[in-house]
Amino acid sequence: MLCTDGSVLPSEGRGVAAYTAPARGAHRQCRLPFPTGPTVGKLAGLHLAADWLLEDPPPGASIFCHFRPALLRLREASVPWGRGGHLELSLVAKLLDLLGQGCNLRRQWLPAQVGVPVKEAADAVAKAAHESTVVPVCTSLVRFDMAKYFIRREVATRHFCRRVASGEIPRLIPTRGIAQMEWSLLLQLRTACFKHCRTHPKAESQGLS
Repeated sequence: MLCTDGSVLPSEGRGVAAYTAPARGAHRQCRLPFPTGPTVGKLAGLHLAADWLLEDPPPGASIFCHFRPALLRLREASVPWGRGGHLELSLVAKLLDLLGQGCNLRRQWLPAQVGVPVKEAADAVAKAAHESTVVPVCTSLVRFDMAKYFIRREVATRHFCRRVASGEIPRLIPTRGIAQMEWSLLLQLRTACFKHCRTHPKAESQGLS
């Protein structure tokens, strides 16, 4: 039984990943090479577990992960019509290799609130990696995997609203229980289109304001 974890510091985006197998007395850590989100950190932890299992494939193994979005992205990349980046597809290839070598492998979601000893051990190993200076860099993550994250962060920092630029993303505008004109007004305030209407009276007279 293995349990994986990934820890990302929200203020810096600096992350680490780890896994632990208490029954075998094994654990590994890695440092993510660029700023990432929590899902990528958890997928990197799954990569570490798969790499360790491939070194000496056992007859059976269970990999526990308490972050559901990471498992959902892995499942989407596992189906023939699914989509995924290098990080997900390379992980799927490793897991298929394990299955091909006769390992009865299972992936299992573990609720984060459950105080299972193996989960607590994985959390401790991941947190310790933040304080260590000798943790190796993760080789399973490439810069293209983080393209969406980099673009979203760059767009946010250039946003005209200081709250958005500082990372405080406002809640989505509700699509129900609100009139269309009210929804349009809120959207204009969000996107600063009201400035366009002030300088173009024709747009306001046509109901575009």
